[in-house]
Formats: sequence, C-alpha cells, structure tokens
Amino acid sequence: MAVGAQADKPRAVEIRVTGTVQGVGFRPYVFSLASRLGLAGEVWNSSGEVGIFLEGPSSAVESFLAELRDRPPRLARITSLEVRDVEPRQPDGFRIVPSRESGSAAVTIPPDVALCDDCCREVFDSQDRHYQYPFTNCTNCGPRYTIIESSPYDRSRTTMRSFPMCESCEGEYEDPTDRRFHAQPTACPACGPTVWLANRQGKTVTSRNWRQAFQSVIRSGAIVAVKGLGGFHLCCDARNETAVRELRRRKGRPHRPLAVMVRDLEVARKYCSVSDREAALLSSPEAPIVILTRTDDEGLAPALAPGLGTLGVMLPYTPLHTMLFADDIPVLVMTSGNFSGLPLAIDNDEALRTLAPVADYFLLHNREILNRCDDSLVRVVDDEVHLYRRSRGWVPLGIKTALPAGPAVFAVGGDMKNTFCLLKDDTAFMGPHVGDLEHIENEEAFRAAAHRMEVLTSFEAEVVACDLHPRYHSRELALELARKRGAPLVEVQHHHAHMAACMAENDLEGRVVGIICDGTGYGTDGQIWGMEVLVGGYEGFSRASHLRYTPLIGGDVAVREAWRMGLSLLVDAFGYYEGSKLALDIFGRAVPEAKLKAVLNLMRTTNPPRTSSCGRLFDGVSALLGICRESTYEGQPAIELSECAEPAEPYEDGIDQVSTRIDQRPLVRRVIRDLLSGEPPAVIAGRFQATVAAALVSAALEAVERHPETRGRVVLSGGTFQNAWLFKSVRDGLIDAGCQVFYHSKVPTNDGGLALGQAAVGRVKGR
Repeated sequence: MAVGAQADKPRAVEIRVTGTVQGVGFRPYVFSLASRLGLAGEVWNSSGEVGIFLEGPSSAVESFLAELRDRPPRLARITSLEVRDVEPRQPDGFRIVPSRESGSAAVTIPPDVALCDDCCREVFDSQDRHYQYPFTNCTNCGPRYTIIESSPYDRSRTTMRSFPMCESCEGEYEDPTDRRFHAQPTACPACGPTVWLANRQGKTVTSRNWRQAFQSVIRSGAIVAVKGLGGFHLCCDARNETAVRELRRRKGRPHRPLAVMVRDLEVARKYCSVSDREAALLSSPEAPIVILTRTDDEGLAPALAPGLGTLGVMLPYTPLHTMLFADDIPVLVMTSGNFSGLPLAIDNDEALRTLAPVADYFLLHNREILNRCDDSLVRVVDDEVHLYRRSRGWVPLGIKTALPAGPAVFAVGGDMKNTFCLLKDDTAFMGPHVGDLEHIENEEAFRAAAHRMEVLTSFEAEVVACDLHPRYHSRELALELARKRGAPLVEVQHHHAHMAACMAENDLEGRVVGIICDGTGYGTDGQIWGMEVLVGGYEGFSRASHLRYTPLIGGDVAVREAWRMGLSLLVDAFGYYEGSKLALDIFGRAVPEAKLKAVLNLMRTTNPPRTSSCGRLFDGVSALLGICRESTYEGQPAIELSECAEPAEPYEDGIDQVSTRIDQRPLVRRVIRDLLSGEPPAVIAGRFQATVAAALVSAALEAVERHPETRGRVVLSGGTFQNAWLFKSVRDGLIDAGCQVFYHSKVPTNDGGLALGQAAVGRVKGR
C-alpha cells in the first residue's frame, strides 16, 4: 500500500528541454502526451529551449519523462533535459501558451526538411484544398533555416509573416491535434505564396498554368532558372544532349559533373545502382544529392558527367519540385543557380540580373529566401555515409563535442569549399556551404551567413581562428572579425586543422597520428604541403613524414594545367635531360612544343614553389597517362584517374621511404616504364593508387611505432580521401595492422570540415 500510495502522490515539475526542439512538432507532441496521461500544465517556446510545467500523479509524470526521453518527435534532437520539482499550481487542463523570451541560448532552429508523405499525398489529391499547391507543408516538413530571421521560431520571425493565414489555415495552426499546429510556414492557395513563369526579361508568361508551361519549355530544350528552397537551380531535360551542352556553355562549366533530380526511386534505379542505404538517404528528411554508380546511360545526355562512372542524384524535396515532373520528363538537370564559383542566387531580381545570360525562363515565387543554403552532397562507402558538402538538411544543427571548456571560437575555415564554425560551450555550429572566397561576392555571402548564425546562436566570439596562409582571403575576414570583436587571432596550420577536425568529431583527446592528404596547404616552412603524416593533438603537431617536394611550375597555373605537374615529376625522377626528352615524347601532341620547352626552361632558370601535395601527385600521373591533362574543375585529373583505375597490386619497391620523406621517384619510373611498354592506362592507374596507399600505411605505422603515446590511433583527413578506393585501402591496411582508425562522418573530409579543426585548436590555444 505504501509503495502504491507513493507512486500516486501528486507531483509538480518544471522541465527545460534544449536541442532541436522548435519547428519539429514538439509542443503538440507534449500536449498530446500530457493529455493522454491525464496531466495538467502548459508548454511554451523560449530562446534556445522548450519549457514545460506538469502536474499530476507521480507515476504519470515519470511515464511522461520516460517517453519524452525515449520516443521524442521524429525530427527532434534532445541535447539536455532538466527536471526540477516545484510548488503545485492546480492548473485547469493542459495548454500550449505563447513563446517567452529568455537569455542567451544555443540555436534550436531545425534545418529545412524534405516534403513528407502526408503533404505529398495532399498535393496530388484533387479533393484536398492543398491540391497542386507548391508550398504545402506541416510540422514534419518544409522550410526552416532558409526563412528564419531569429529565435524563437515563430511565424513573425520568418519570411512567412508577409502572408496572413486564411481562416482554414489558422484553424489548423491553432489546433494542437492537427499536424500543422504551429507549423510556421503553413499556407494554402487562398493565402500563401504564389508561383509564376517569366521570360529572361522578367515579364510573366503565366501564373495560372505555370506547371504546364514549365514542362512545355523543358520539352522544347529550354534552360529554366527555378527558385527553390535555399536558392535557385538551373534546370533542363537531362536526356537532351543539346540542352545540357548549351547549359554548360552558358554557365562556363565545361566538364564538372551536373547533379540531376529524378521523379522517384524507380527512375533512380533505372540509371544507377541504389543500395538500401542510398535509397534511405535519397528519401530522408535531409534529401541530399547522393553520388551513385551509373549502370545504364541509355537515354541520358552523355554530357552530364563526362569521363565519370558516377552521377549525383537527388529526389524532389519540395512540393514545387515534385510538380516539375511528368510521365515524359522523369529526370532533370538540377545544378546550382549561379555562375561557376559565385554565390547561389536567392532573390528574384538578383536572379533575373545575373542568370539572364544562362536561363531562357525563370520559375519564380514570392516567398523570400532569407538564408542561402545549397544542396548537400554525400556518398555511401561500405554502407557508411560520407559528407562531401554539409549544407541543406544539416545546417544549422549543432555538433556535440568533448572538447575542453574554454572560450567561444569563431573559425573562418579555408578559401576553398568554405564553411565557418561557431564553437560555443560543447557545441560546434557549422555554417552553410559558402564556396570559393576568391570571389568578392562569396565574401559578402560569408558575412551575411555568419551574422545570421551569430544571431541564431546568441554567439559572441572570444577567439577568432584562421588558416596560417598569409594570403588567404579567409585570413583577411578573420582579421576583420577579430578587430570588430576585440578578440585574439589564432592561426592554425592547414593540415593540423584537418587532423584536429577529425579528432573533434570523434571525441579524441591526447595525441594521435594523422594521415592528411589534399591538394594545397600552406606549410610551416613556407612550402605547399599536401601528403603529410603528422603526430600531435590540439595543442600542436610535428611532421613525422611527407611526400618528397617537387616543383610546382607556374604556381596555381600548374593546378589548372596538370601536364605541368607531369613534366615536373618526369624531370624529378629522370633528371633534366632525360625527363625533358620523355616530356616531349609524352606531351608532344597534346601541348605545343614551344610551350613545353618554355616551361622546361623555367624549371632550369627559376626557383618555382615546391609541393608535397598528394593531389598534385595524382594530377601529374593522370596527365602522364593521358587521362586528364587540363583541369576545368577542382580535382578533375585525380577524380578521372580514380574513376578509370582497375584494381591492382602495388608496385614492388614503388616508393622509397627515407627517414621522414616518402620518395615517389621510383613510382614515377615504374609508371613510365609501364606506359612505354604499352600497358593500359587503367591498369597503371590501379597500380599507382595501390602503391600510394601502401606507402601511406607504411609511413603511418612507422610513426605509430615511434610514438607509443598515440596508442595506435590514426585519423584520416583531407580532400584526397574522397577517393573511395584510396580511403578504403588505407583504412583497411591500418586496421589489419592493429591500429584504431578514425575518419569523418559529421563534417566533410575536404576543406568543408576545416573550420571545425580550427575552432578546436583555437579553443585550446586561446584559453
């Protein structure tokens, strides 16, 4: 009797829930759960949290807490749940009450969420009032981050405040039992945003029959700029080779692969191999672009992804996107609405001004995009998800870390694939993909995105962190931020930041061995690094070994003209005279002889910068094998080499490991011997990759042996590890040797994850 009486004793509690708990149906969930358990009280939003007051039998309160912890709403992410007993208030029933302001708190705004099944059914149900409405949404789907101005997440703080709700929408919005209860973007044809098709002069073609008009111009081979969720896409029929080539010509994107959007999974499976994990990703709330292996090119334009056996594929993630397709339009090119390297267009007038040279028509709407957010890009490797671009679907979700307590750090990231990071307490908030900071427009996009994230997270920088490179644009932004905030600046070597990023997302402490492979990173000796074995932790590092330096003839020009790197490898491996002769034989038909001789003369008469870059090594070998000799997008020669490589065993004695240097000259000699003897380039490429992987494993194991304090822990980072074959070979080789291997799953392995490492080092050094 005593136990039962204790269980039924009345209890009153206040609960604070933090995390992703706004805009995900959390309050109606609490209302429904409390009502079902017979509890009285109220629930409300405040900045950074949800507050709950509960009163009722102790057993019911415990049941409420257990279910809240174990089975929260599908899109919610609870990071903390605090409960304290309070005095009873004897409320009448359970209510959802207006939002309350509170002090500084971490962001709780969820990312944009793909169209849910319920809303999709309504869009195609002729009896539903949302029939063919391109902005249908509920608490389980729709825009969040792209329309939010500040927290708490209420309609008045979003771009939807311009659209007063009609009586029907308001009724759903106010009904705690409805799935649109407090869905801030909720709207219908009677009260919400509208869509229209315009020509490139901005004149409306049609608004009433925009869907049919869009499909008609697509069938005619036109290119259409489509305003979506986080910005514009450039769109055309992915089966129309003429249209695809014209899109490439107008956009100045001659070879870089174009992403496609397909009507459904059935269409994706028609052209590509789709595993269960890949299908789940395509259909997930994040709805990223997923890199898939192509199995059938019949019907697709050859110019979609020239030289590659993969294709970036996504499913429609908004009602508007679902309405673009027809029976005879199953697959559309859906590439970023910008000129190569510039920011994604988000404003109607801006798009008409900047994209008129590219697009024939514009599919526009009048819901303002406040926060630019590009599509995310992922790949599945051995059933694990690897992020190549972390943006829509993930931003602005925070990443929990086990970093030591310390100052709030604003890390600006690098110059390529830029993202920034705000490290506050134990949470890292990665910004959206910004792109290449070489362009002043991207610097402005960086400032706008950074300001918005600071507002959403109530962030005040105490330390600013940046790359060590003295001429990086991101460093200038860091200096600007440090001056404005009155904060100290911490400079972090590029590859140290890569290593620290991998450590931070895997909650590693102490010292580790890091294999860092990428294209370019400014070294502490003033040279260009890129194939490094490091030993250290957040506080610092030493360089255990690295690729032998070779000349980078022409500096950045050698990145675009990969044959220059091939020439450099030849001269380094064979000496100037024999290397020159081989260069004329190998490149003579592809490069004018006068230009070849001029570059050879530069090697002899000047002192070009030198590099230990893994990316440049791959570029040079790709050029030597005739796979790709000039690059039109970042990493093209290395990507095409990897795509064509056949599985092979490494060359015996292909690499000389001398003390702290990995000497690639024997490998280059073996490659050339095979090339001149007539071996197929695909076979040579496979042997080359296998030799590089074996060399990296060997160098890391030697570092582990010399540094027992690392306890056999090895981290892998850097953009070259987007090469799935190289990544798996190095990972598996180290695991087979008894090492613990850690790599990225929460941020990209490329420079898109760099800011997390800068923030971690800045936290430790800035204390």
